Amino acid sequence: MDVPSQALLCLFAVLAGFTAKAPSARHHSQFNTRSKMDVSSQALLCLFAVLAGFTAADAHEYSCPNACEVPFHSVGCYHDMANRALPVEILNERDESSDVKGDQLIEWLRWDKYVPEFACRCAKLAKAKGYSYFALQFYGECWSGPTPTGKEYAKYGKSENCASTEIDAHKQAIKKCEKGNRFCSGKQWSNYVYHIEPDCDLKFEKVGCFADNHKVARPLPVYIMTDRDKSRTDISSGHSIDWAHWDTYIPELACRCAHITKAKGWNTFGLQFYGECWSSKDAEKTYAMDGKSSRCVDKCYQPCKDSEKFCAGQHYTNAVYRLIDSRGDERDEKDDKEDIKNDINDVVDNDVEFVRNWLRP
Repeated sequence: MDVPSQALLCLFAVLAGFTAKAPSARHHSQFNTRSKMDVSSQALLCLFAVLAGFTAADAHEYSCPNACEVPFHSVGCYHDMANRALPVEILNERDESSDVKGDQLIEWLRWDKYVPEFACRCAKLAKAKGYSYFALQFYGECWSGPTPTGKEYAKYGKSENCASTEIDAHKQAIKKCEKGNRFCSGKQWSNYVYHIEPDCDLKFEKVGCFADNHKVARPLPVYIMTDRDKSRTDISSGHSIDWAHWDTYIPELACRCAHITKAKGWNTFGLQFYGECWSSKDAEKTYAMDGKSSRCVDKCYQPCKDSEKFCAGQHYTNAVYRLIDSRGDERDEKDDKEDIKNDINDVVDNDVEFVRNWLRP
């Protein structure tokens, strides 16, 4: 964000009433009571910080907005009331007096980066507590709770009172949240709801990124599923590549590919061209036949690192995964128990034979 945009956002934050002075009609824990400064003092300090060069570009390195370790996708904007749709406040970054206050407060000067980061912190807490849905409300509050029906968040109906991460320079305000926005926050008495993607019920690990030279003998020769080619009715999944939610799409795609691979009795598969799944009976032996590649991308569309759990290959490149067979662990445990049993029997037999020999006249 450039300096003029930051200045506009700063003034908007102050003049719109996001100050210590809360309207008396709003008896609500959302108000930030951390300061006694008047509006003019806040505006001057805010502008000084911007003009002095303390911008997001200077203070923070750019980070991918989709880099959260907990994958989640947006659901939409919904009304809320005193009898909360999502009843548990699990994080508050606007009110230092809150029982669930976080380690930081709303960062108005880097609002476009703050919202995705706040959503990620909220997602981590919600998942740790076993919740599936969470919401951002009043710019700096995180609400969640049990959702047995999966629809509790919508009990008061849809709302249009949610804010995007974009700034309208002409109106000197945060733009309204629109359909298709990846990240938004609810305003007063509005929740912008997100759903946490469930973990895959199959265990698998990423092996690496490998080339596919598209010769007759391909490293992973069997095309078993596609999210990009609806004309392949024999293997089309019915899904489409979700570019807007790429960070949550990749784990979900890998899970579906893993299931099909396992159903065929195979154990190695690759994600190619962003939305294709390739495998074969002998894939474990052939996946690396064309050598390694650097043409795989992570959930931020950046080059895939070895430490990344989920990646996808680009054109003629496979991000290769291997199923982890839990039954193998069970067999190993069973074999260990059998070995111990055999050892005990051997000891007993030897002891019995020793006693017989000792007692023989």
